[in-house]
Amino acid sequence: THDERLAQRCQRLLRLEGGRQLVDELSQ
Repeated sequence: THDERLAQRCQRLLRLEGGRQLVDELSQ
């Protein structure tokens, strides 16, 4: 359904944001 697609997109964005934060912490 449309809601499932939105949920998947939100999860993907959260994962991307989390990965970016991890990279920042590792590079410091």
